[in-house]
Amino acid sequence: MKLNDKLHSTTLRFTLLPSPSAIYHFLLISIVTALQGCAFFTPGPLTASLEKNCVLPADQTNTISGRWTNYPVPIAFFSGSFSGSETGAIIKAADTWNSFFQSSQGLQMVMNYGTSSSPTQSPIADPTTGGSTCSQGITTGTSYKGNVVLYKLSRWPQTYSATAIALTTFCTLPAKPYSKFYMAVIEFNYQTFFASGQRQPDLESIILHEFGHMIGLNHSCENVDRAGVPNCNNSSINPDYLTASMFPVFSFDQTGAGEVRNQLNSNDQGRANCIYQSSSASPTPTSSLAPAQAPKSSLTP
Repeated sequence: MKLNDKLHSTTLRFTLLPSPSAIYHFLLISIVTALQGCAFFTPGPLTASLEKNCVLPADQTNTISGRWTNYPVPIAFFSGSFSGSETGAIIKAADTWNSFFQSSQGLQMVMNYGTSSSPTQSPIADPTTGGSTCSQGITTGTSYKGNVVLYKLSRWPQTYSATAIALTTFCTLPAKPYSKFYMAVIEFNYQTFFASGQRQPDLESIILHEFGHMIGLNHSCENVDRAGVPNCNNSSINPDYLTASMFPVFSFDQTGAGEVRNQLNSNDQGRANCIYQSSSASPTPTSSLAPAQAPKSSLTP
């Protein structure tokens, strides 16, 4: 049986538009800075009323990559790696997803990190460094034998995009209506970012986005034309796609501080409901709302 190894990443790019091939293979998130002479994207309000239904707009039908069939998914921090403040930011992001699914679908939780006072730790070395991620898995039948482990890398692999802030790798098996996840790893680039003197992404916002990839969401739009995926540069794009946590652009201000995008909007919620539902109902795509004029984004010089 063929195993699929798929990569999702959060990246900083100093060009306005990443190459289409890079986006296709790595699903890169572009992050631009006001210092590069680009329009600084200021998102609209990220708060939204609770969406309890599966809402998969007709132009986003190819924006879901898979799902875990058993949950909650166990999350672990690589032993002794994360500081208390870093751990707290990551837990807040996990709680945001858990609180949403509890309110929306009545699920107790989708991610289990242990407790805030005693988060789960794992001594297992990063499997991606040996290129063996998809040769192993953390699922067995209807239970888990391992965790989705988070790693801080002070030496970023040369095989990764040099400008990536974080990378989520997941492995899938064929299934319907969505592929089945059996392995995932999340890595943070502490060589180029987060360290003293470097740009400081908002960790809670970044991991909220990466957790979105880990549970099966692709970007709300992309910078290329693909069937079932909106183009972020389309002037008539639904503005909800631009304010989503899963929107593929983050920005930095002139001090190097990263944009804060730490809430789930209606588009994040509606698509997530299509992946994890309290019933076995299949997702029913809906027509997109009549698009309003899209706000100016940082993809525009």
